[in-house]
Amino acid sequence: MTNQNDLKHVIRDQNTVINCIGSHIYYKREKEFEDANINVPRAIAKAAAANPNVKRLIHISAAGADPNSQSMRLRTKWIGE
Repeated sequence: MTNQNDLKHVIRDQNTVINCIGSHIYYKREKEFEDANINVPRAIAKAAAANPNVKRLIHISAAGADPNSQSMRLRTKWIGE
């Protein structure tokens, strides 16, 4: 979900947003990892930042996230952080 209007609606009455979005282990293409680990978390963070009620954003990522990892999952998790 990256539609800002949908995200605004979902978090409209919240003071804390928790992002646990992540990629599936069966993903094969880098675009799938980028969407799940970078683009969706970015959209959630932007919606949370735009909402004056939200005081805290908690982003749950992955142990081992590393920009130099051979794993697309761990590399895109690092970028998403």
